[in-house]
Order: sequence, then C-alpha cells, then structure tokens
Amino acid sequence: MGTISPSIILGLIAMKKGFGRLRFKDYFPNPEFPFRIQRHRLNTPSIREHMHEFTELVVVLSGQGTHVTGRRAYPLAAGDVFVVAGQRAHGYRDLRDLELVNLLFRPERLFPSTSFLRALPGYHALFVLEPRYRRRASFRGHLRLDPASLALATQLIVQIEREMQQRLAGHEAATVGLLLQLVTLLARRYRQVRGDAARPILRMADTLSYLETHYAEPLRLADLAARAHLSANQFLRVFREATGHSPIAYQIRLRVLKAAELLRSRSCRVTEAAYTVGFNDSNYFSKQFRKTMGFSPRACRNR
Repeated sequence: MGTISPSIILGLIAMKKGFGRLRFKDYFPNPEFPFRIQRHRLNTPSIREHMHEFTELVVVLSGQGTHVTGRRAYPLAAGDVFVVAGQRAHGYRDLRDLELVNLLFRPERLFPSTSFLRALPGYHALFVLEPRYRRRASFRGHLRLDPASLALATQLIVQIEREMQQRLAGHEAATVGLLLQLVTLLARRYRQVRGDAARPILRMADTLSYLETHYAEPLRLADLAARAHLSANQFLRVFREATGHSPIAYQIRLRVLKAAELLRSRSCRVTEAAYTVGFNDSNYFSKQFRKTMGFSPRACRNR
C-alpha cells in the first residue's frame, strides 16, 4: 500500500488507454524488498491489456468480470486465484463490482531456491504450470477457493495490508512471513482441486516437487514420466513446454541454485558444495555454475 507514485498513476492511465508496461523500478523503490499489495473494486467497462516486469498474484474477493489474455477470455468470480507472470499481457472487461487484490512481487527474490514452498506441488501448479496451461485448459484447471478458504486468505491479506500501511520496524520480515503463509494456504488448496483440466497440471506439479526434493540423486527419465502418467516422449515434450527446459537441464539448474545458496552462506567450500548437490566432477560443476549464474562458484562464495 502506501503512497502511489506519479509513475504508477501514469501506468494505470496507460492501461485504460490500451498500452501499458508497468515497470519494476516504479513499483518497487527498494529492490531488496520487491513487494506491493493493491486492492481494487472495478466497475469500469474494461481495463485494457497491459504487461509488467514482475509477477502478479490475483485473488478475487467478490463481484464478477472477465479476465482477458490475448485472444482468450475467462470468467471471474469470488474465490478465483491466478498468477500472471511478468511480460505476459492481460486485462479485464465486463466488470461488475469486481473486487480483487493484486500482490505484486518477484518470487525469486522473496522465495529463495531453498524455500520449502518449492517442495509443495501446489506451488508449482499455481506459479509455474497453470499460467502455461491456461490457454490449453481454458482456465478450467485454475484454483477457486471455497468460502471458508477465501475467508482465511482474506484474513492474511488484511494483515499484509496492515503491515504495509503501518511500516513499523521489521515490516518487511513480517510481510514476507505472512506472504509465505498465504502462498502455502493457496498451494495446499490447489493440491485438492479436482477435475480433468487440473489433473495434468497437478501430475506435472508432483514431478517438479519431486525434483525439488531429490535433485541431488541420479534420476531416470522413465521414473519421472511414470510420476506424470506419461510416456517418455510425451513427458519430454510436456516438461519442456511447462518449464522451458529439458528434465536434465532443469535438474542441473536446481543443483546450481542450491549450491549457490550454500556458497553464499559460506557454510562449505566449492568442492564440498558441488558434491553436496549431486555433482561428481568439480570442473563440470564450475562450468555449469558459470553457465547458469554468469560467474564462478568461487566468486559467488566471496561476494
């Protein structure tokens, strides 16, 4: 919450005119704490499509409307929860007293690679998979909270709003803690979603969760495909569509990110970090680390 900057006001005007890119620097004056929460009650005919340089988690509290992404349009109602990844255009139309909350942030900054959230299948379903499957599933596989769960989510949202309004000492830590509670609640509820449209999302989410907790182990393609209830060839295609990586590239990236966390904490040396996350060759580890991170493991440890 807090004071709205002139840049943000101009961004909102641009959205209504049909051209808008909401910039990271305008919304997050402190790049070390990239978070903002906004509550809107929308009755205007439409909000044209726009893009932003951050992730937007949307919780619909009441009312009705239509969410527009490209040529697709999806009806919205109370309890709907969805994520709009950065650089993806979206907007709204047919707004009838639609009240929603936008939580704007960079997950990779607030939720490090070692976050326990990433072990939850519902986290991957909400933040990674449903946004990519949305067009194929026509939004039928998304999360819709029941009234009791929406009430719990609303309580956490109110507490986050209070922290951001009062800005007492330590409000950043308190806000991140409340946000973690909210995302955990949503991830747990997503895991309970039923229906044909949600099934492939949750199966792949289970596979990503498994990789998050078994990244240091040798993995077989056949075993991963079986977890997703797909043939090996189908799994390779669907996995790449969902994550942008092959399974082995995804595992290597996970290992490197986990190693970077260890090196930043200075809890171990480079060779020890490499073996801890599953690399058997320190030279190969250094090569993959530099390829992923853009700098050497030693430079990471000395930062």
